[in-house]
Amino acid sequence: MRPELLELIQRMTVHQDVVSSGDSISWQAHREAEMLADMPLVDELDAYLGQRPKKEQRSAAYFIIGKI
Repeated sequence: MRPELLELIQRMTVHQDVVSSGDSISWQAHREAEMLADMPLVDELDAYLGQRPKKEQRSAAYFIIGKI
């Protein structure tokens, strides 16, 4: 899987204390994920899901697939 895709999933699952959700790393990463439209990413994410990642990582991967 592309390193930048793994990094995006990692940022999507970051938990931090912030005043505004718009300032959070996770919120920004979700907005970035909403702009993805590369269909081959679905196959990469499917292979990633086959590796049985943690619940929040699965959720992020499914979020990306849904946006594609």
